[in-house]
Amino acid sequence: MLGKPLLIDTEVARITKCSVSSVRKWRVQGRGPLYLRLGNSIRYKEQDVLHYVQSGKLYSETGLRSKKNIK
Repeated sequence: MLGKPLLIDTEVARITKCSVSSVRKWRVQGRGPLYLRLGNSIRYKEQDVLHYVQSGKLYSETGLRSKKNIK
């Protein structure tokens, strides 16, 4: 039996309420949710995306900010 299907970047963008370009930028910069490379394809496990969202990590142009520091 297979698990949940893997997500593509457009689905991650929808879940995180960010643009697809932001999701791709996170990946290149080594931040954002964990991902899998399958040949030439990039896929995300839903649980990893949800964990990333729930972690509360937000980034600004100057670096990492905690969710609790934002009003």
